[in-house]
Amino acid sequence: KAHTWEKIPWIINEWKKLTNGRPFLIKGIQCVEDAVKALEIGCDGIVVSNHAGRQVDGAVASLDQLPEIVDAVGKKMTIIFDSGIRTAADIFKALALGAHCVGIGRLWVYGLSIRGEAGVRHVMKSLLAEFDILLNVAGYNSVRELIGSRGGSLRHVNDYGGSVCLNTPLLSLLCENTINTYKNPV
Repeated sequence: KAHTWEKIPWIINEWKKLTNGRPFLIKGIQCVEDAVKALEIGCDGIVVSNHAGRQVDGAVASLDQLPEIVDAVGKKMTIIFDSGIRTAADIFKALALGAHCVGIGRLWVYGLSIRGEAGVRHVMKSLLAEFDILLNVAGYNSVRELIGSRGGSLRHVNDYGGSVCLNTPLLSLLCENTINTYKNPV
C-alpha cells in the first residue's frame, strides 16, 4: 500500500527517533513537484528513480527528469540517482547532470550471485576502473573536477533536441571516497 504525502512527516519523525536523527530520504521522485514537496515536508534528500520502472512500461526516464529536479532542489537537499545504472558512462552522466551520488542498483548482485564477496569486489573494481578511464578520456582528473565543471561545456540534450545547461556546482564526497577506495583498496 502506497503512503500519502500527509503520512510522510510522521514517518520522518519516527525515523529520526529510531536512528538518532539520521537523514531521511524518499525514493521514487520523478518530477519537480514531488521533489519540492519532499523538501517542504522535511525530507533530507531524495532518490530520483522510476522505482520498479521495469514493471511500468513507458514510464518517464529518470535521467531526463534529473536536470530539472537538480535545478529546483539540488542546493537544498541531497539527490541520489538510482535508475538504470549499468555502466560507468551511466554514472558519469548522472553526476554531470547534477546527482550528488549514484546508486548502482543490481550490478553488485550479479557479482554476489556468481562469486560471493569476491564477485562483488570484482564488479565494483571493474566499474570503478571503467569510470576512472572514462573520466580521463573526458579530460577530468577527479569526480570533484567533473562536478565543478557543471554549467560549462557539459549539456544535456533532451528527446526534443532542446539543450539543458548544467549549472549546479555540487560536491560529491561519497563518490570521491568511493574512487579513493578503488585506488587504495581495503
